[in-house]
Amino acid sequence: QHKYHHKIKDVAITCPFMVKGQAYCPIYDGVREKNAITDKNYQHLLEFTHLEDEFGDKPECKDETECIHFKRMEKGGNRLDDRCHLKLYRHPPRARNMTLAQNMQAFVMNTGSKKDNHGYYDP
Repeated sequence: QHKYHHKIKDVAITCPFMVKGQAYCPIYDGVREKNAITDKNYQHLLEFTHLEDEFGDKPECKDETECIHFKRMEKGGNRLDDRCHLKLYRHPPRARNMTLAQNMQAFVMNTGSKKDNHGYYDP
C-alpha cells in the first residue's frame, strides 16, 4: 500500500456528553437551536465529533447557494457566527460540486505501471 493512500473510514463520536450515553450534546444543540454562539462553544465544535459521518450526516443548509454565512467565509470573512454555522451545516450543496467531480475524471490516472497510464484528456 502506498505511503499516502487515503482511506475513508467511519469516525467515532468523541463528544464527552454523547460518549457518556446522552443522546445529544447540549453545546451542539445550543449553538444550533438557541444561537448560543461563543468562542468556548465553537472550540467544542472543533474539538469533538458529533456525527459518525461528519459530511454525510450533517444537514444541508436550507439557504443552499444563497447562504450568507457561506458567502462571507468564501470572501475571506472570519465571523464567529459564520464559523459555527459552517460546522453545523453542509456547504455548498452537493449539486454545486457535480461539474467539478465530472471534470476531475480527466485527471484520474491508473494505479498500474507507467506504461498502463493514459494521458490527460485533451478536448
